[in-house]
Amino acid sequence: MAGETTNADGYTATALQTHSKQVGVVDATHEVTTGELELADKIRIGKVPAGATYLGGYLATDDLDSNGTPALVLTLGDDDDADGIVATGTVGQAAGITRADGAYVTNRTTTTAEKTIYVTVGTAAATAAAGTLRAVVEYYVE
Repeated sequence: MAGETTNADGYTATALQTHSKQVGVVDATHEVTTGELELADKIRIGKVPAGATYLGGYLATDDLDSNGTPALVLTLGDDDDADGIVATGTVGQAAGITRADGAYVTNRTTTTAEKTIYVTVGTAAATAAAGTLRAVVEYYVE
């Protein structure tokens, strides 16, 4: 069924205190099943705190759409904007990596409350294939 939410297998949240900012990283790896690649499905990756300013990140995947004409689009964002971190996530169509290109990163958006980070299926896979997905979000808090 499309539109389901799954938790990532596990994630780490690392923070480093500098002179005036705390720099953090949410780093999750998930073994994706074919049933998680339907339209509007979400994989819950982790959380960023209130006051987090998005710096960057990426999506890295195995080939999750084995069709000769793959269609899979994955985005990376939070509760408010599904593609705020990675907007053009065609990486699942073939194994590879896609760097953050979303409006949150471009505009250095700061959260007003704690936010949950998700990978969202924007376009379902033509022929879904199981594999590994890694999502990384970099941010700082002043």
